[in-house]
Amino acid sequence: MSLLRRLAENRARMSEAGEDASLSAASRVRFDAARELIAKHARGRVLDVGCGRMPFRDDILATGARYESLDLEARVPGVDHLGDVQDLRAIATATYDTVTCFEVLEHVPHPDRAAGELARILAPGGSLLVTVPHLSRLHELPHDYYRFTGYGLRALATQAGLDVVDVRAHGGLASFLGHQASTMLLGLTWGIPGVHRAARALNRAALIRPLVQLDQLDRSGLFALGFSLVATKP
Repeated sequence: MSLLRRLAENRARMSEAGEDASLSAASRVRFDAARELIAKHARGRVLDVGCGRMPFRDDILATGARYESLDLEARVPGVDHLGDVQDLRAIATATYDTVTCFEVLEHVPHPDRAAGELARILAPGGSLLVTVPHLSRLHELPHDYYRFTGYGLRALATQAGLDVVDVRAHGGLASFLGHQASTMLLGLTWGIPGVHRAARALNRAALIRPLVQLDQLDRSGLFALGFSLVATKP
């Protein structure tokens, strides 16, 4: 088995085991950005678009909101809706108080259509919560189409008829580069009793914590790992 194939297969196994949030500095930053949006803005009836393995389900429920999920295919049991974010005709207009869309828009050929559908299913006064990558290696191939700036994300929301409340950068070059090292370290040690546990501890101490802190020194956002957006429906 080639090294790249072994890494890819072990990376998939780590995801299935729920290790995504603790994989790297980049993962930590992206998950923290999404969780901050949820804690501040999730309310009422919430639709988690592109829910994947539902890593944010408990965070949304912890706010007292009602959780529903949507994805193109069910990666875990209990997905409420199967559908394409670019065409949500099965969901009525003005259905949800909050819609979350974390690390999804880069994977659709027509993010403008997706933004329009997300805006349509929001109730008036409802909030759209989005995160997108700016720095990222190719992933989820072949369905990896775009990288976004904060300006592009704002334009998508505005063109969909939403009022932009906030757009901000998260992470940076250090966490992006560190993600590659963390993936190698954990991917090569996955499945080796004791060794993988030690590798995880080393990864936290030597890569995740220092690189997250290093990124915080760059306030310019020129090398942002990604961007988050809060927008509301008039």
